[in-house]
Amino acid sequence: MHQSLLFPNYTSIKQLINSYLLKTLSVYTSDRAILSIGSTKVPLYLDGDGKKIIYISSMAMRMATSHISPLETARAIASHFSRGCEGLFTVKTDVSGKIYIELIHSTLANWLQNFTQGSVPWEIKETIVKSSHDVPIIFQMQYVHARCYSILRLSLREELINLCETSINTNSCFPSFVTTQPIPWLNSEQQLCLQQPEEMALIQVLLKIVDDWVCPPSDRPIKWEQAGVKLAQAWEKFSAHCRIWGEVRINSPNLSQARLGLLIMTQLVLKAVLEEKLGVIAPIEL
Repeated sequence: MHQSLLFPNYTSIKQLINSYLLKTLSVYTSDRAILSIGSTKVPLYLDGDGKKIIYISSMAMRMATSHISPLETARAIASHFSRGCEGLFTVKTDVSGKIYIELIHSTLANWLQNFTQGSVPWEIKETIVKSSHDVPIIFQMQYVHARCYSILRLSLREELINLCETSINTNSCFPSFVTTQPIPWLNSEQQLCLQQPEEMALIQVLLKIVDDWVCPPSDRPIKWEQAGVKLAQAWEKFSAHCRIWGEVRINSPNLSQARLGLLIMTQLVLKAVLEEKLGVIAPIEL
C-alpha cells in the first residue's frame, strides 16, 4: 500500500506497527494465547538516539521456548515483518531477542503530512471531567499553544506557507491551523530535512503523545498534564535553537516550511491535550 494511503487509517505510528506485528504473528505462530494479546498489549515502546525514530519490541522473548531461543524467534519475526512492510521500516534484532523497528524518513514524512492536513480525527476514549490543575503548568501549555498559533498566523500573512483555519474539534472555542499544501519534509536525497537534535526531540514527543492517545498502555494511566508539559518544553527548546525567519527563510525556505509544519503539529496536539484530556481552553492569544 502506498504510504500516503496508510495514515488516514492509522492515526499513530505505534498503531501501524502493531497491526503489522499482529499480522506477522498470525503467520509465525498458531498459539491462540499469543494471537489474542491485542494491539494495546504488544510489547512495543518508542526509543531514539536524537537522529533516528525507533520502536523496540520484546515480543520474541515472550514467545521463545526451550527449543527455540529468543534470538531465533526474533529473527523469524523480523523476517516476516520486513516482507510485510517493505519500504516503511527497517528491522534489526540483537542477541537478547529484541526487535528494533526504525522509521524510514519517508514514512515519518507521510505521517507528519497527513496530520498537519488535519485529516486525522482525535478519538475520544474517555469522558473528560474538569478538575483542578496546576495553574503554572496549564499556563505554560496554553502559552506555547498561543505562540504556535501566532507564528502560524504571521507565516500565513507573509505567504511563507499556505494554511487555513479549521475546527478539528467542534466543541472548541478557537480554531486550528492546518496546511493546504504538501510540506517539503524531505530533501532531494529523500532524507528528513529536520535533523537538529531539538527538531528530533520535538518529533519524538509528538509521536509519543499520539501513540498514547490511540494505543494507551494497559498497565498504567497516562498523566496528561505531564505529557503536555513535556511537549511545551520540547517546543520551547526547538523554538530557541531552530529559526524560521531571517537567513533560514531566505536561504532554506523548505526548512522554514518544515519547521512551520512542526508548529502545526504542536498546536494540534497541545490543543487536543488541553481541551480533550484536561478540560481547559486552548487560547490563540494571551
